[in-house]
Amino acid sequence: MSSTPKRLYRVQTDFDFTKLWRWMLLVSAVSVVVSVLALAFAGLNLSIDFRGGAVFEVPSEHMTEDDALAVLTDFDKVGGSKIQQVTDSEGTTILRIQAEKAKDVNESTDIREALAKAANEGAPADQQIEVGDVGVNTVGPSWGEAITRDAVKALIVFLIVIAGYLTWTLESRMALAAMLSVGHDVLLTLGLYAIFRFEV
Repeated sequence: MSSTPKRLYRVQTDFDFTKLWRWMLLVSAVSVVVSVLALAFAGLNLSIDFRGGAVFEVPSEHMTEDDALAVLTDFDKVGGSKIQQVTDSEGTTILRIQAEKAKDVNESTDIREALAKAANEGAPADQQIEVGDVGVNTVGPSWGEAITRDAVKALIVFLIVIAGYLTWTLESRMALAAMLSVGHDVLLTLGLYAIFRFEV
């Protein structure tokens, strides 16, 4: 007797998927409602590129998250901040600091200097870093808004092109069904991002 994978590959299965359409429709409807509610109340977890702010990378094994938090507190930039310790491909320990409120380039420079100073406190002389060793990437609010607008425009253009192509190649009803499927999948994907707080 052939195994199930072989039967599926040879289209030798007589499993009636269509008899489950009511259950699948119910699961789909519930998923759509949950996704809409998640987007409405929780929203997407937008990254610095969309919200604006600054990302600092401090290459130091001696600087702790509390040290970085103390620096952000001094500059009143704690709100919306994220601090995590990562290791790059060369094995260097890096403290990555996202400061949503640090949207001014000059202020980011001051924070960069303060982070370098904090990293050197208590560190051996041969492991101290220079200000230039602290990586910084500042995204202004206008840039974040522009990126968001461009992303929305790109999505709209993509959907219009897909709709036009499907209408041209398929019957109108089939094209409508295909577009509903695309919209359904996009909505569920966004819902998952909102529920599990994946960063966009």
